[in-house]
Amino acid sequence: MQRLCAEGTEFSASAEKNIFAAAHHLERLLAYLPNERESLLSMRQKLKLDQRLNMRAQFHTLNVDGRPPRDVVAALSICGDQLSYRLLGQWLLAAGKPGPALPLLHFSLLGRRCNQPPVEEFLIARALIDLKKSDEAKRYYQAAVEWLEKGQRPLWACDLLAAGFVGPWQALSNLAGPVGDPRYNEFDWESWYECEVFRARCENKMRR
Repeated sequence: MQRLCAEGTEFSASAEKNIFAAAHHLERLLAYLPNERESLLSMRQKLKLDQRLNMRAQFHTLNVDGRPPRDVVAALSICGDQLSYRLLGQWLLAAGKPGPALPLLHFSLLGRRCNQPPVEEFLIARALIDLKKSDEAKRYYQAAVEWLEKGQRPLWACDLLAAGFVGPWQALSNLAGPVGDPRYNEFDWESWYECEVFRARCENKMRR
Protein backbone atom coordinates (compact mmCIF):
# COMPACT_ATOMS: atom_id res chain seq x y z
CA MET A 1 0.00 0.00 0.00
CA GLN A 2 2.82 2.37 0.94
CA ARG A 3 4.55 1.53 -2.34
CA LEU A 4 1.39 2.32 -4.31
CA CYS A 5 1.04 5.64 -2.48
CA ALA A 6 4.68 6.47 -3.19
CA GLU A 7 4.27 5.61 -6.87
CA GLY A 8 1.11 7.70 -7.02
CA THR A 9 2.90 10.67 -5.47
CA GLU A 10 5.80 10.28 -7.90
CA PHE A 11 3.39 10.11 -10.86
CA SER A 12 1.53 13.19 -9.60
CA ALA A 13 4.77 15.16 -9.23
CA SER A 14 5.91 14.05 -12.68
CA ALA A 15 2.58 15.03 -14.23
CA GLU A 16 2.71 18.42 -12.52
CA LYS A 17 6.26 18.95 -13.80
CA ASN A 18 5.19 18.05 -17.35
CA ILE A 19 2.25 20.46 -17.20
CA PHE A 20 4.55 23.25 -16.01
CA ALA A 21 6.97 22.54 -18.87
CA ALA A 22 4.15 22.45 -21.41
CA ALA A 23 2.76 25.75 -20.12
CA HIS A 24 6.22 27.34 -20.35
CA HIS A 25 6.70 26.21 -23.95
CA LEU A 26 3.15 27.30 -24.77
CA GLU A 27 4.00 30.88 -23.74
CA ARG A 28 6.93 30.77 -26.17
CA LEU A 29 4.62 29.60 -28.95
CA LEU A 30 2.15 32.35 -28.08
CA ALA A 31 4.95 34.89 -28.45
CA TYR A 32 6.25 33.62 -31.78
CA LEU A 33 3.07 32.39 -33.50
CA PRO A 34 0.55 35.27 -33.44
CA ASN A 35 -1.56 33.67 -36.20
CA GLU A 36 -2.23 30.68 -33.94
CA ARG A 37 -2.97 32.75 -30.86
CA GLU A 38 -6.69 31.99 -30.47
CA SER A 39 -6.27 28.21 -30.41
CA LEU A 40 -3.15 28.44 -28.25
CA LEU A 41 -4.91 30.68 -25.72
CA SER A 42 -7.74 28.15 -25.45
CA MET A 43 -5.12 25.49 -24.78
CA ARG A 44 -3.48 27.69 -22.14
CA GLN A 45 -6.75 27.92 -20.24
CA LYS A 46 -6.73 24.15 -19.88
CA LEU A 47 -3.07 23.96 -18.83
CA LYS A 48 -2.96 26.93 -16.46
CA LEU A 49 -5.80 26.97 -13.96
CA ASP A 50 -5.39 30.69 -13.35
CA GLN A 51 -8.73 32.46 -13.70
CA ARG A 52 -7.00 35.80 -14.25
CA LEU A 53 -5.37 34.53 -17.44
CA ASN A 54 -8.76 33.38 -18.71
CA MET A 55 -10.26 36.82 -18.14
CA ARG A 56 -7.20 38.61 -19.49
CA ALA A 57 -7.24 36.68 -22.76
CA GLN A 58 -10.89 37.45 -23.38
CA PHE A 59 -10.28 41.19 -23.20
CA HIS A 60 -7.63 41.19 -25.92
CA THR A 61 -8.71 38.14 -27.95
CA LEU A 62 -12.48 38.18 -28.17
CA ASN A 63 -12.95 34.67 -29.62
CA VAL A 64 -11.43 32.79 -26.68
CA ASP A 65 -14.03 30.52 -25.09
CA GLY A 66 -15.44 30.87 -21.60
CA ARG A 67 -16.89 33.59 -19.42
CA PRO A 68 -14.67 35.97 -17.45
CA PRO A 69 -14.68 34.77 -13.79
CA ARG A 70 -15.49 38.16 -12.29
CA ASP A 71 -16.11 36.92 -8.72
CA VAL A 72 -12.70 35.25 -8.49
CA VAL A 73 -10.90 38.26 -9.92
CA ALA A 74 -12.84 40.65 -7.65
CA ALA A 75 -11.77 38.60 -4.61
CA LEU A 76 -8.13 38.71 -5.72
CA SER A 77 -8.31 42.48 -6.21
CA ILE A 78 -9.44 42.84 -2.59
CA CYS A 79 -6.24 41.01 -1.62
CA GLY A 80 -4.21 43.61 -3.52
CA ASP A 81 -3.42 41.65 -6.69
CA GLN A 82 -2.24 44.22 -9.25
CA LEU A 83 -3.42 42.36 -12.36
CA SER A 84 -6.84 41.78 -10.79
CA TYR A 85 -7.25 45.54 -10.25
CA ARG A 86 -6.74 46.08 -13.94
CA LEU A 87 -8.97 43.20 -15.05
CA LEU A 88 -11.83 44.37 -12.84
CA GLY A 89 -11.38 47.88 -14.24
CA GLN A 90 -11.52 46.45 -17.76
CA TRP A 91 -14.70 44.57 -16.94
CA LEU A 92 -16.33 47.79 -15.67
CA LEU A 93 -15.12 49.61 -18.76
CA ALA A 94 -16.63 46.94 -21.03
CA ALA A 95 -19.87 47.16 -19.03
CA GLY A 96 -20.14 50.88 -19.82
CA LYS A 97 -18.98 52.09 -16.40
CA PRO A 98 -15.82 54.14 -17.08
CA GLY A 99 -16.15 56.19 -13.86
CA PRO A 100 -15.83 53.25 -11.43
CA ALA A 101 -13.21 51.69 -13.73
CA LEU A 102 -10.77 54.60 -13.45
CA PRO A 103 -9.69 54.14 -9.79
CA LEU A 104 -8.99 50.44 -10.38
CA LEU A 105 -6.95 51.20 -13.50
CA HIS A 106 -4.98 53.82 -11.56
CA PHE A 107 -4.32 51.32 -8.74
CA SER A 108 -2.98 48.89 -11.34
CA LEU A 109 -0.83 51.64 -12.86
CA LEU A 110 0.68 52.50 -9.47
CA GLY A 111 1.70 48.88 -8.89
CA ARG A 112 3.28 48.37 -12.30
CA ARG A 113 7.05 48.08 -12.67
CA CYS A 114 8.75 50.89 -14.59
CA ASN A 115 10.00 48.58 -17.35
CA GLN A 116 6.57 47.07 -18.15
CA PRO A 117 4.57 48.19 -21.21
CA PRO A 118 1.97 50.98 -20.70
CA VAL A 119 -1.20 48.89 -20.94
CA GLU A 120 -3.00 50.88 -18.24
CA GLU A 121 -2.41 54.22 -19.98
CA PHE A 122 -4.32 53.07 -23.07
CA LEU A 123 -7.16 51.75 -20.90
CA ILE A 124 -7.30 54.96 -18.85
CA ALA A 125 -7.35 56.99 -22.07
CA ARG A 126 -10.27 54.92 -23.33
CA ALA A 127 -12.18 55.45 -20.06
CA LEU A 128 -11.56 59.20 -20.26
CA ILE A 129 -12.84 59.25 -23.84
CA ASP A 130 -16.06 57.61 -22.66
CA LEU A 131 -16.28 60.27 -19.94
CA LYS A 132 -15.95 63.00 -22.61
CA LYS A 133 -12.57 64.14 -21.26
CA SER A 134 -10.72 64.12 -24.56
CA ASP A 135 -7.80 66.38 -23.52
CA GLU A 136 -6.89 64.15 -20.56
CA ALA A 137 -7.35 61.06 -22.72
CA LYS A 138 -4.88 62.41 -25.29
CA ARG A 139 -2.27 63.02 -22.59
CA TYR A 140 -2.42 59.42 -21.36
CA TYR A 141 -2.49 58.11 -24.92
CA GLN A 142 0.52 60.19 -25.97
CA ALA A 143 2.50 59.19 -22.88
CA ALA A 144 1.94 55.52 -23.72
CA VAL A 145 2.91 55.96 -27.38
CA GLU A 146 6.10 57.82 -26.44
CA TRP A 147 7.06 55.07 -23.96
CA LEU A 148 6.61 52.40 -26.62
CA GLU A 149 8.64 54.31 -29.20
CA LYS A 150 11.41 55.01 -26.69
CA GLY A 151 11.52 51.32 -25.77
CA GLN A 152 12.24 50.35 -29.37
CA ARG A 153 15.06 52.85 -30.01
CA PRO A 154 17.82 50.97 -28.07
CA LEU A 155 17.16 47.88 -30.23
CA TRP A 156 17.79 49.84 -33.42
CA ALA A 157 20.90 51.47 -31.91
CA CYS A 158 22.38 48.10 -30.92
CA ASP A 159 21.80 46.68 -34.40
CA LEU A 160 23.36 49.72 -36.08
CA LEU A 161 26.42 49.48 -33.81
CA ALA A 162 26.69 45.78 -34.58
CA ALA A 163 26.81 46.62 -38.29
CA GLY A 164 30.34 47.97 -37.80
CA PHE A 165 31.52 44.57 -36.53
CA VAL A 166 29.46 41.94 -38.33
CA GLY A 167 28.57 43.76 -41.53
CA PRO A 168 25.44 45.57 -42.72
CA TRP A 169 23.68 42.46 -44.02
CA GLN A 170 23.76 40.80 -40.62
CA ALA A 171 22.39 43.99 -39.04
CA LEU A 172 19.54 44.09 -41.54
CA SER A 173 18.80 40.46 -40.75
CA ASN A 174 18.67 41.27 -37.03
CA LEU A 175 16.31 44.18 -37.66
CA ALA A 176 13.93 41.91 -39.56
CA GLY A 177 13.89 39.19 -36.91
CA PRO A 178 12.46 38.92 -33.39
CA VAL A 179 15.82 38.46 -31.62
CA GLY A 180 16.00 40.92 -28.72
CA ASP A 181 12.56 42.35 -29.47
CA PRO A 182 10.61 42.57 -26.16
CA ARG A 183 7.38 41.82 -27.99
CA TYR A 184 8.65 38.25 -28.43
CA ASN A 185 9.68 37.75 -24.82
CA GLU A 186 7.73 34.68 -23.70
CA PHE A 187 7.58 36.06 -20.16
CA ASP A 188 5.91 39.34 -21.19
CA TRP A 189 4.60 38.99 -24.74
CA GLU A 190 1.02 39.44 -23.56
CA SER A 191 1.55 42.96 -22.20
CA TRP A 192 3.11 44.07 -25.49
CA TYR A 193 0.29 42.47 -27.45
CA GLU A 194 -2.29 44.15 -25.21
CA CYS A 195 -0.66 47.50 -25.99
CA GLU A 196 -1.17 46.87 -29.72
CA VAL A 197 -4.81 45.86 -29.28
CA PHE A 198 -5.82 48.55 -26.77
CA ARG A 199 -3.93 51.25 -28.65
CA ALA A 200 -5.89 50.45 -31.82
CA ARG A 201 -9.20 50.46 -29.93
CA CYS A 202 -8.30 53.75 -28.29
CA GLU A 203 -7.42 55.30 -31.65
CA ASN A 204 -10.73 54.13 -33.13
CA LYS A 205 -12.63 55.83 -30.31
CA MET A 206 -10.59 59.03 -30.66
CA ARG A 207 -11.42 59.23 -34.39
CA ARG A 208 -15.17 59.12 -33.77
